[in-house]
This record gives sequence, structure tokens and C-alpha cells, in this order.
Amino acid sequence: MPALEDTHVERRLAAIVAADVAGYSRLVAADEEGTIARLRALLNELIEPAIERHRGRIVKTSGDGLLLEFASVVDAVRCAVEVQRGMGVRNALEPQDRRIEFRIGINLGDVVVQEQDLLGDGVNVAARLEAIAPAGGIALTDASRQQIEGKIDITLIDEGDHRLKNIPNPVHVFSVDLAGKGVRAQAARSRRNRWALAAIAAGCVIAAIVGVTSWQLHGRIVPSPASPPALSTSATAASPEAARLSIVVLPFANLSGDPGQDYLAEIITEELTSYLSRLPGSFVIANDTAATYRGSSQTVMQIGKDLGVRYALEGSVEPSGKRVRVDVQLIDAQSGATLWADQFDADRTDMLQMQDDIVTRLARRMQIELAGIEAARLPAAPTANADAEDLAMRCEAAFLRLGLSRPESGSVEPLCQQALKADPNNVRALSILGVRYATAAANSSTDRQADIAQADDLIKRALALDTRYYLVHHADAWLMLAEGHPDAAIEQEQRSLALNPSYIGSYISLASAQIAMGEPEEALKTVAKAIRLSPRDPVLPALEVQQGQAYMMLHQDDQAIDAFKSAEAASPNSPTSAPWLIAALALDGHVDDARAALQRYLAPDTARIRTVAQFKALDSSTNPRYLALRQRLYDGLTKAGMPAE
Repeated sequence: MPALEDTHVERRLAAIVAADVAGYSRLVAADEEGTIARLRALLNELIEPAIERHRGRIVKTSGDGLLLEFASVVDAVRCAVEVQRGMGVRNALEPQDRRIEFRIGINLGDVVVQEQDLLGDGVNVAARLEAIAPAGGIALTDASRQQIEGKIDITLIDEGDHRLKNIPNPVHVFSVDLAGKGVRAQAARSRRNRWALAAIAAGCVIAAIVGVTSWQLHGRIVPSPASPPALSTSATAASPEAARLSIVVLPFANLSGDPGQDYLAEIITEELTSYLSRLPGSFVIANDTAATYRGSSQTVMQIGKDLGVRYALEGSVEPSGKRVRVDVQLIDAQSGATLWADQFDADRTDMLQMQDDIVTRLARRMQIELAGIEAARLPAAPTANADAEDLAMRCEAAFLRLGLSRPESGSVEPLCQQALKADPNNVRALSILGVRYATAAANSSTDRQADIAQADDLIKRALALDTRYYLVHHADAWLMLAEGHPDAAIEQEQRSLALNPSYIGSYISLASAQIAMGEPEEALKTVAKAIRLSPRDPVLPALEVQQGQAYMMLHQDDQAIDAFKSAEAASPNSPTSAPWLIAALALDGHVDDARAALQRYLAPDTARIRTVAQFKALDSSTNPRYLALRQRLYDGLTKAGMPAE
């Protein structure tokens, strides 16, 4: 009998550290040799000595990235903290645009050993954590946190559960707050005590949290150090009015009659709680507290008063065969009135994808509806008398509903400018204006360098205030595109989507970056996913422009025309879609239609691009397929009769 082949796979438990340089492509593009030399010096003088001191080893390097292994999580975290603090000291002497900043992810997990390399989920989770960590920051799993509890005097912030790319189950994430804004690691509670903490929060902390705008996930609150919460004995004692954007997601009902389907309603309830917590300035009741109202006979108004919240979201899930129907309604917890209701259907052939689709679509609609409702309920006083956050809320509501390219979106910029006049540090207004100038520089600017400079200033100011606001990374992605760094744009948009997976606008610049990288097939997948997640979204015309460009790159001009026409119908004479439609019509032989469209485009006396040379000035990426696409645009516009100069 032949001997059985030895198929044993070597495994071990290890603390894995993944690190890379944030914005590395941008640094290299600005100063390739200098960046590489400075990075080599950092490795020799700071990073490698720290790894050696804390008994770690370098598993492998990849350009700007490192994969490290430690036998102890304590050693891994101590090493990461030492490196980041050392980098902070060095970067203080550098201009902002020259700083080398690392993002670090730490995970305790089972790894597969292949000679000197490590593989498996233990490594993958660390890499995904590194991708969502802020520049200069450290993210770690809950399993890692438990290992350092009481052993290291550092500050941690509970970031809640995250869905990481290609990781099937949500991962509970903590971040190391080097500025000391979180709760002490040794004082962090075990997750077994969440019920008790939630009950205390409901009775004591809720009213005192008014005005807190720190990032909140899963209802776990990180108070602002500038205004520590004062304890109160009731939810409404500290404030006669519930906080703006305060909400409880009540347990969704399972209408199938099969208790075995309860899990789906629970997942949707929990994920919606997490997603809504990511909205800037929101206060969301923890899922554990909300769950205590399952089956309660109390009215929504009574629950709202108990919890001190302004809104309640309730709904039901009804699985039927291969489909799932979700009904949802947003209720004013103070009056009991239904403010918004909708129904969603999804195919349950892929359970994980179906759950993500439902939650993302619901979260996106909630984001739009809440911003609009909040803006509408603000005092109808002259805007000069409104505070900065009121103005910024109105700005955001207009931005989310209208975007920036539609003719009726003219109210967005003035509202944000007024908000900044009232408060120059309003992150919401800074970020939206950053998007405005960055998208203009990337798509339709008549003064590109001025728009790039304006966007750069706004984005830097916003990032200095809050790296966890998704729109600032979205703005930075467009700026990277305008400056010719589509790889960096993809990196920034992935960060934006990690912070807010329901923001469909991020898919627009992601698709645009993929086109600039010469990847039209990937761009079409991105657009298809966005449309599936939000088929009636206000930004659909912009998605269709990216779809049309991808088809043009593939020389499928008839499909490109359909996409551009659909975009133009929703947003007539858009400075973004109209030129592409003109070019596609001309290239496909519809020259008369192209000339008529060109006349409509040139007719308004507005600041828009009017010559082929001005379009050429927007070229950024050097990818051959992208340059070929741009040449097709110029050829089509020339054929339709647009002036060359």
C-alpha cells in the first residue's frame, strides 16, 4: 500500500502588523528619488530598530508596504506606537505635502507558514485594517485589544464593527488615539458588559451628548475632549430638545412567521445602526439598547422621549422564496408623524450580497432623507442669522439631492461659503466645497490651476480637522484625478467607501479613476454596482457619464450614446455629459445631431469650456488607453464643429 503524502500545513498564532505609506504615489510623483531616499532613511533609523527592540521580524516588503510578525500583540502595539510617535516628531519639521505618514493595521490571528512568508485570514485582516486606518494612525481588532488590556498605557477609540473587503464576517475595530481622545485601554469594558453599558448610556449620557460630532460607530460614543459629557438622571433633563440627527433604529420585524428567519431582520437592524452612526454629527442609540424595545407596547413618541432622540426608524423584513421585501419608515419621534417611507426588494440567491445591497440602499436613502428633513426643519430665518452648522446642513442637503453639476444646484456653494464665514473650521462645508473645486478641476474647469489650488487648500484644512469624514476623502480623490494620480484617487475613494459604503458619489470618482488607469471593464463593474445599490439616486446622471466614457474607450459608441443621452435628459446641458455626447454622436456618424447638440451646449453665456484646446488642458493621466479615449473626444468635438482654439 503506497504511503500517504504528507499534506500537513504549518500554522501558528501570530500578531500581524501591516503598514504602508499613505499617498505614496503622490509623494513619488512629486519627488521620486527624494521620497525613496527619505523612506530608506526612516527604515534604517526608526522602523527597523523599533522592530528589533520589540522582538518582531519583517516578513516582506513591497515598495511602500511592510508586513511584520510578532509573537506578542503587546510587542506589536508598542512597536507601532513607537513608530507613529517617532514619525509625528519627524513630520513636524516637514511641509504637509512632503510628510511620509504610515497607516498601520494590527491583528491577532491564525496564519499559514510557507517558508519565510505568512498567508491566510490572519494576514488579510491586518491588511484590510491598514487600508482603513487614518494616515499616522493605528487600527486593531478586538482580539488584539483584549491582549493589551491593562498592559499598555495608551488611548483607544471603539470604532465599532466594520465590513472589510473579502472578509466574510464584520470585524470589530479599535483605533489607537495618539492624541488621547478616547478611553484608556486598561479601562475598556469587555463586550460581555455591553448590555449594562447601553442601559447606563440610555439613562445618563444621551442628553449630554448634544453637539458631539466625534466619529461614532454602533452607537459607541467618543466624547469630544473640548466638551466632556455631564451625567444626567434622565434622557431629556439636560436638553429640552433632542439632538439634531439623533435616532434609534428599532428592531425590524420578521413577517415570514418562521423564527429561523429572525437573523435577517437582526442583521439589517444592526448594520443600519452602524451605517447611520457614521453620518457626521449623528447620535445613534446602541443596537443593544434599541433591542430592549422589541415587542414593546410603547408608542414611538414614548420611546423617543425615553431615549431623547428626534427620529425613529422602524421596518419589517418579509422573505418569500428567492426574494426579500423590506419595508421601512422614518418617524418623527416628537410628533409621531411618518416623514418618509419606502419599500425595497432584493434577490436572496447570494445571502451576503443581498444583505449588503439592502443595507447600503437603505443607508443611502436615509442619508439623503435625513439631511433634507433636518434642513427643512431649521428655522425659516434669514441665513445671516443661522449658525454655521445649520447652514452647512442646508448645504449638505442640497449637495446630496442635487450634486454639483445640475443647473438647480446653484444654492450649494453659497450656503457652504456662508457656513465657513460663520465657522472657518466647519468640516462639512470645507469638504463639500473641496468636492466642488476638485470636480471642476478634473472635469470642466475654465481655470484649472486656480480650482486645484482652491481645492487643495480646502481639503488640507478639512483633513487637519477630521480624517474620518468620508466626503473629505472623496474630495481628495477628485483632486488626485485632476493632478494626474488616478492610483492615489482609487486609494482615497476606497477610504471614503470604508467610512461610508452607502455614498454613491464615491463610485463616480472611483469609476473615473479606473478609466484614467485604462480599465474600462472595471469602471463598468463599479457603475453597475452603484446603480444596483441606488437605482434612483440623484447622482445617477454622473454615473452614466462614466459608463458612457467606458463604452467609448471600448469603441462601443452606440451604447455610449445611450448612456450620455440618459445623463443629459436628467441634467440638460450638463457641462460634463454634453461634450461627450457631442463627440460620441459625431464619431458614430450622427454629425447633424452632434452639431445641433454643440449649438445647445455653446448657447448659454456661462463659464464653460468652449474650445478643443481647453479640453486638452484637462488631460492628466498618461495611460495610453486613457489618452486614446481623450483623443476620441477631441476628434468627435472637432468633427461636430467645436473651435480648435
